[in-house]
Amino acid sequence: MSMFSDNDELASLIAQLMKADKLIILTDIDGVYDGHPDSEKSKVIGHIEPNENLDKYIKDSNKEDGEGRGGMGSKLDYAQQAAANNIPTYIANGKKNNTILNIINGKSTGTKVAL
Repeated sequence: MSMFSDNDELASLIAQLMKADKLIILTDIDGVYDGHPDSEKSKVIGHIEPNENLDKYIKDSNKEDGEGRGGMGSKLDYAQQAAANNIPTYIANGKKNNTILNIINGKSTGTKVAL
């Protein structure tokens, strides 16, 4: 029996199998930041390439202790995997109004991971 590490991995795998038009991963922050999300100096990175290394920005305590479930590092890993398979993937705040509609309508929302 296979085990998936989290819902983000499962969503990415299904999107790839279905050859989806896009994948939206919702979280409780506005996207991938270039620093700690609580820092006033940090900004959301609007676009990321599938092969771009962002380890200097992502400090995932879950990854460091071997858990690797649900943190921003794993979200970004699965987003990059989907994007490498021509599925634009968005990491955005699911607690804000109209996030999904904004993404579907092409408005810049969160972080887009794509070629």
